[in-house]
Amino acid sequence: MKNNLKKSNIYVVMLNYIIIPFVCLIASVYTLFWNQREEYNLMFLLPIIFLVCYEFFLRPSLKAFKEFDYVYSIVSCARFVVLPVLIVFSGRYDGRSSVPPSSESFKIAFILMCYELVICSVCIFFFGRKLARERKDNKSLAISKDKWFYYIFIIMSLVLAVANPSSISALSFIVPNENAFNYHDFGIIEQITILFLIVGKNLVFVLLLNYIKEKYNNNPNIIYVWSSIFLVIVNSSIFFGTNRFDFVLNLAASTMLFCAVFKKYRKIIVSIMIIFCIVGFFSITQVRNNYYSVSRDKNLAYDIADTFQVYLGGPYNIAMSVETAIAYPEGRTVGTALYDLSRPVLGLNIFVRNIKGIELTTHYFNWRIFHREHQTQIMPMIGEGYYLFGFVLSPIFEVMFIMVAFYLRRFCIRKNDMIITFFFLITLIRLGFINCQSATIQMNDLSFNLFLPVIVYFVNNKLLKRRDYQIKLDERK
Repeated sequence: MKNNLKKSNIYVVMLNYIIIPFVCLIASVYTLFWNQREEYNLMFLLPIIFLVCYEFFLRPSLKAFKEFDYVYSIVSCARFVVLPVLIVFSGRYDGRSSVPPSSESFKIAFILMCYELVICSVCIFFFGRKLARERKDNKSLAISKDKWFYYIFIIMSLVLAVANPSSISALSFIVPNENAFNYHDFGIIEQITILFLIVGKNLVFVLLLNYIKEKYNNNPNIIYVWSSIFLVIVNSSIFFGTNRFDFVLNLAASTMLFCAVFKKYRKIIVSIMIIFCIVGFFSITQVRNNYYSVSRDKNLAYDIADTFQVYLGGPYNIAMSVETAIAYPEGRTVGTALYDLSRPVLGLNIFVRNIKGIELTTHYFNWRIFHREHQTQIMPMIGEGYYLFGFVLSPIFEVMFIMVAFYLRRFCIRKNDMIITFFFLITLIRLGFINCQSATIQMNDLSFNLFLPVIVYFVNNKLLKRRDYQIKLDERK
């Protein structure tokens, strides 16, 4: 055991102090000397900024901020280290717009990216320090003894599914079914049923995992471990719609919960889940059949660089955000900012979606790219912040979501409850992508992933407290 710990520590030291610094420096040098476009002259700074922020702010917070910080660090590495190398190597300096950003916009974009990472990293470090001071015990995750409201909710979900069988067609197993592509046309009742089914499915998963864990504690047989792995695979295979990220998100959260319960077998499940994730991801991609090759399948590196640019909020897309602020100044209002945050919120969107005269920032962003109605591109959050608030306050949305992640993580530490930990895991992983998604997307995911599970959790605990209080009253009598 001690030898394994020593080996593990050696690998961690090598990764943090040798491999990552070496890769970042090589990436910076390569980007500096092999860059072919003048507007990208500042791109060599990105790997260096990431290295400094990771070593001084992100890495010290990994243990306390866990899931959020790990995801944020990995995404930032891909965005600040891998993407610059891909851009230079592939020559994919341009983007999806027929009118490219100016050199000045690119300059602002690179400065914005550096500013964004520094501010966010410092905030993560600050909140990580606060989390490190939280009281922690060595007790394993548990569920309250009374779970009857959870059972009632699961039964309610099944009743709704029977009453609205069409909603079941939006759920897929491993590969999206044809009906899943039409879920946007579902009515309110069907969408509520889908939400109940997703939460009910995850409740079944956590309750079964807890049951297997208790069996394993009484009799540490390997069969219980493999049963749990099978359970993780089944739960991850059932997902809503056709979004590949929803599949990956569910898989990651399920795997992390398994690792928290069966710590000895983390390496086994991580290896299995990586393979399963790759297979599932490409299966969904093939069924979606919407992959767009900008090189027409002639240059794989070129296509990968383009995909990274779009999905990671690269410098080109941020430069386009700067251009959007110039092209559409009429949208830079407080009303637009409030609309960005309220329009995607589950329930609230019913009241605000028909407000006339206000558009989402992504609407202006896509108009600047395509010069027509073609809502396909995601405005990076730092670009969204720049458009709405200017340079100084541009990271304000990201700071806000880091604070949300902090409170969710602190709640998990204090409650140590398996149910709420799993649902918060999904949100914490999703929040780790704040630097390459918009506030609109994050608000939609926050409301969708948290609203109903939190209600179910608190109702169950409230009823449990009332019952305990009544028992104490009866004993006094």
